Amino acid sequence: MNWKTCFLPLLLAAVMLGSVTAFADGEPAAPETTEPTEITSEETAGSWKDNAYTDNQGIVYELNENSITVTGTILGFQGGEITIPATIKKGWISYPVTSIGDTAFCRCSTLESVTFSGDVGSIGFAAFGSCIALENVTFSSNVGSIGGGAFSGCKALESVTFPGDVGNIENNAFERCSALTPLTFSGDVDSIESNAFAGCDALKTIYVPSMSDEKIAMIQAALKSSELQNVQIVQPEQPSDPATDPSTPSVPGTGTTGSASTAVQQLEAAERPDPMDMEATERYNFWMDVKSDLRAAGDGRTVRVYVPADYTNMPASVMETIRTLGKEITIDLRWNGQRLIITPQTALQRPARKAFWTFDALCEVYAR
Repeated sequence: MNWKTCFLPLLLAAVMLGSVTAFADGEPAAPETTEPTEITSEETAGSWKDNAYTDNQGIVYELNENSITVTGTILGFQGGEITIPATIKKGWISYPVTSIGDTAFCRCSTLESVTFSGDVGSIGFAAFGSCIALENVTFSSNVGSIGGGAFSGCKALESVTFPGDVGNIENNAFERCSALTPLTFSGDVDSIESNAFAGCDALKTIYVPSMSDEKIAMIQAALKSSELQNVQIVQPEQPSDPATDPSTPSVPGTGTTGSASTAVQQLEAAERPDPMDMEATERYNFWMDVKSDLRAAGDGRTVRVYVPADYTNMPASVMETIRTLGKEITIDLRWNGQRLIITPQTALQRPARKAFWTFDALCEVYAR
């Protein structure tokens, strides 16, 4: 056997194993890569299996063409406070999370708080039905539709705010949410079907900062069909242009108007202490004065505040005032030897289920 006879089988074996692949022009092809299974996005982390994604909270998502739907949870899901991300990456592509499927979280008895990071195209039938511990639902933008019974039987749900536009709210969407009050629509609403709020006996106020008389009449009809007769629909006065109407007064105690003012007022109502608790009342009044100073400050100014050392938290209404002030100011907190700098751009939304920010939590974000 000569050397050619020995070498030929080895050469054939190498070719069959595909160790080198060439294009027609003779250049080698790029080596095949395996798509990573561990994906991290800004809001969540988890792993893909085909077109199904499971995040580290135990929530299951499904990719369908160019968008993602939340389809359910893993067995034994124990999520308390969860966040639905705006997007999830697969490979190098970010896909929007656009919908919550039918019964996706139905009867999740441990679920306490849900935050939607982006637009929500649709929330399916009974998606959060009978989540008896669910207290807070936070929407960050527009909501396309809320399906029948989507939040039915969520007896602990206390308040819902829609910061953007809302499409259709279907029959029984919030049925038997017996703790729900108030409800706030900051944008437009296309339609509300009958019985959408049936059994919401605690619902006494609905805020509609910018809504036509026709839409308000639609809400009243939906309330009537839900046998809710004494709900007050409040339409705060819209802000005027000080340049054209300098005599226009501000809302007492807030310095602002519209939905931002409404949000601060709601927080302040929840924060108001028992008048007999002198220490709590003193702290409440301290932060009320801080908010007054912020509203009175000129554009571009810095407000320096010396916080007493024994104070352990800052009310959420202070952060909301900074966030929605409508002018460029800086608050410089001098607190327990720390300097905390907060601006409207860096101010955070209220943490789920809490009416205050702890000193330690503020230091983690703002300490210098």
